[in-house]
Amino acid sequence: MKERKLSDLDLLPDETVKKLEEKGVVTVEDFIYADPKYLSEVTGMSERDMEDIQEELRNIEVEFETLEKLERERRRITTSSSALDEILGGGVPCGELTEFAGPFGSGKSQIAFQLCVNVQLPEEEGGLESKAIFIDTEGTVSPGRIKGMAEALGLDPGEALRNVFVTQVRSVEEQMRAAEEAHKLCEREDVGLVVIDSLTAHFRAEYSKLGDVSERQARLMKHVDQLRNLAMDHDVAVVFTNQVHVDIEAATKGKGRRYEPVGGTIVAHQATHRIMLRRAKGEVRIARIIDSPYLPQREAPFRITEGGIRDVELPER
Repeated sequence: MKERKLSDLDLLPDETVKKLEEKGVVTVEDFIYADPKYLSEVTGMSERDMEDIQEELRNIEVEFETLEKLERERRRITTSSSALDEILGGGVPCGELTEFAGPFGSGKSQIAFQLCVNVQLPEEEGGLESKAIFIDTEGTVSPGRIKGMAEALGLDPGEALRNVFVTQVRSVEEQMRAAEEAHKLCEREDVGLVVIDSLTAHFRAEYSKLGDVSERQARLMKHVDQLRNLAMDHDVAVVFTNQVHVDIEAATKGKGRRYEPVGGTIVAHQATHRIMLRRAKGEVRIARIIDSPYLPQREAPFRITEGGIRDVELPER
């Protein structure tokens, strides 16, 4: 359900709403759960007034929609692989968080680049005729690769690059600030996709000590919550790639070398769909749904070609 913003309601003067937004109080939910004393300090209004407005907001009628309507209206972006689209329920969905995790070379960034191109396609070709935001945390974004993918699909490569907004972030603080700015950009531009490549790199680097785990997870929780709100507020597809580490418990029990996504239960519980990628032979990769509230756990092969993500070609009989 899309969160309502204070600016959409006629309860506070525009100047007061602006003061609140500057302090991060943007949505109705932000306001309801804020300390009345803090709200009073920010707005210059009395605590009593703040409490009254909070109560009024709590009493606003909750809107319900049928599941049938939500499913019918859910927009999706093709991955350019019909097999991968199939296990995703038709493509990468808007309004939800989709995680692609895997070791180096498994295709995480390639899928991210392909989606930045495909979101620009007409709806009848699996796109949204929209733009993309790419938050680059590891210096992976490749204009040349995106141009090549666009040309392969018959799009103008220059126009394709102009339709992708990129920011390169060098710290957790910059990454979280970029997510905030993405909210504002979605309000100004016709954005259909937000990509974070990768989600946890800076969190791992900056909170590497054992004693940092609690703070790291708290900040990661806040960041993923930013992304969830971004997806819901603007009905965009939010896709993040994720690094993996070896499952020590499985290894010690003799179950072989298994990988699991970084981020622990925070990412596991907040991501709507989790897809693990692995290398196969040559240009072939395997995608496996490892967690989803409504997608079954299935696998699909796909190829990483010069033109982008494609289906695996079956041998002729």
